[in-house]
Amino acid sequence: MRSVPHRVVCLLGMDADTFPRSITVDGDDALARDPRTGERDARAEDRQLLLDAVMSASDALVVTYAGMSEHSGQDRPPAIPIGELLDTLDATAAAPVRDRVLTRQPLQPHDERLLRAEAPATFDPSALAAAEAARSSLPRRPFLPEPVSPPGPDLTLDDLRRFFTNPARALLDHLDIALPFDVDPPRNDIPISPDALERWAVGDHVVGAVLDGSTPDAVITAELHRGSLPPGDLGVAALRDIAGSAQQVVNQALGLRTGEPVTTDVTLELGAGRRLTGRVPELYGDTLVRVSYSRLNAKHALGLWLDLLALQATEPGFEVRGVMVAKDRLGRIKPVDPELARATLARWAAVRHDGLQGLCHLPLETGHAWALGRGNRSVAWKNAMKKWQWDKFRPERDDPAWTHFLGPRADLSRLSDLERLADDVWRDLVAFEQGWFVR
Repeated sequence: MRSVPHRVVCLLGMDADTFPRSITVDGDDALARDPRTGERDARAEDRQLLLDAVMSASDALVVTYAGMSEHSGQDRPPAIPIGELLDTLDATAAAPVRDRVLTRQPLQPHDERLLRAEAPATFDPSALAAAEAARSSLPRRPFLPEPVSPPGPDLTLDDLRRFFTNPARALLDHLDIALPFDVDPPRNDIPISPDALERWAVGDHVVGAVLDGSTPDAVITAELHRGSLPPGDLGVAALRDIAGSAQQVVNQALGLRTGEPVTTDVTLELGAGRRLTGRVPELYGDTLVRVSYSRLNAKHALGLWLDLLALQATEPGFEVRGVMVAKDRLGRIKPVDPELARATLARWAAVRHDGLQGLCHLPLETGHAWALGRGNRSVAWKNAMKKWQWDKFRPERDDPAWTHFLGPRADLSRLSDLERLADDVWRDLVAFEQGWFVR
């Protein structure tokens, strides 16, 4: 009946992971192993079925899909053909119509929009009671109305690293609060071309294995059999491209990793009863070397800078410099005065102590971008906005931990203490780094 005209046609569950049908080739399907023009194509047939249904609607076409995650409320796209249909409507109408035809339905039964007297969608008394309770005149209490219990006086280098990587998540961990998260369903199709994250995972594994002593041929053979690459010649071609860039990282690292590496145990009294312990590995001569098959970013800077400070404060008579070997370029950090190193670690420990009692308004990428402004407030604000809310891939404000405290799509102005903290934490690194960040 799909091609017979009807007044109303409804298409339900048009989610991106269910429509069109995924094509999985069975091992005993001889036709699928050698497809020919004119044979059946399930995805093309689904698109044709959609076109038939759309053209059969005389008065109204109703399409539903899961537009938000039931756990986090994060937006989810519709099936690709439905997205193309919306794009076509916007392109052919006199004005964009997407906002006029899309309706966001509530996810919770106690949402007030379902209980309005003029057009109620539910008559559930429990939902009504919940909605009335939500409209209570009692003021909403802040999540942390007062400081929580402080952390202990002893901390490690890893504690500092985890805190400054994401202060919001560190505070949640300190409170033993776990956030819900979406789990990607396992893929049941055979990849044809690895995406950026998959390419990074393979490249990072190749770099680590070669630096640990494996031969390049053995690493390449192992990667082809791990199942993370497309099969056959497709996997060989993808690995050849990845291995080429990985080899450049390895060559740069081997040029710096000369001699036997030294690991230094760290124990520092930082004042105020705080003691810092940890281990700093991979010291080659007078150079701390770190290697990553990634582009240089603030997380790399944080890790190397923290290890350099701890080592220099532990060995005051030994001048140490740091080098980060990454996919796009080298990052270097000049030697630091031992007294400055100790004072910086003490200041960082104090920031962490306060930040585990109340939210520390210092997102990693945003705070470092602000510090790169170097006293020019307009430049610093623009740098921070690029990381906090203008990033087209994943702005830092969309991190679930920050969203938990500040709400969805929080403006940069919500980080009320950003300027002071960024200057306090990042100013010395910005002064000592060489060629690390493009300003």
